[in-house]
Amino acid sequence: MDISMKAALENEKNENENEQNNVKVASGFEGLLVLLGIGIVLSPIRLVTELYSTYLPIFTDGTWDKITSMNSLSYDPYWGTLVIIELIANVVFLFLAIHLLQLYFKKKAIFVKWYLIVATLSTTFILADAYIVAFVYPTIDFASTDNMTNFASSLIALLLWAPYLYRSQSAKNTFVND
Repeated sequence: MDISMKAALENEKNENENEQNNVKVASGFEGLLVLLGIGIVLSPIRLVTELYSTYLPIFTDGTWDKITSMNSLSYDPYWGTLVIIELIANVVFLFLAIHLLQLYFKKKAIFVKWYLIVATLSTTFILADAYIVAFVYPTIDFASTDNMTNFASSLIALLLWAPYLYRSQSAKNTFVND
């Protein structure tokens, strides 16, 4: 056998060994990234539903007039401000959720950082909002079931997904676009 044929056979043998030794590294939306994607898709839908069911009635059923009119028995100088702050914050979170959705499906490298920022802001806002409302209105329970459920789910999402997105090879291989 001549030297060039021997070299070609050896090269083919090395390529076959390399293919067998190569571990397929996940990229694209599969595995846990699909689960994350479901949450990313549902987030704006959940926020729109909450905005519609919580804030629309306040402005349409006379509640706003009752809590902001000085002549009303239900008047309180802080309620109007709290409602407006919560409404604005939820609209901002809706826009952030839509932004995350775009970054996710475009597989943008910056998605991971934006996810961490939004998840941290959301968790912090839930806790701060509950604390401020309970501070201003001591009869409202800071540790209510709703407050603790919202805070716990937000915190769990933050503590689970942020490290996964930063450490997972699958996430590193998926979110690569500039």
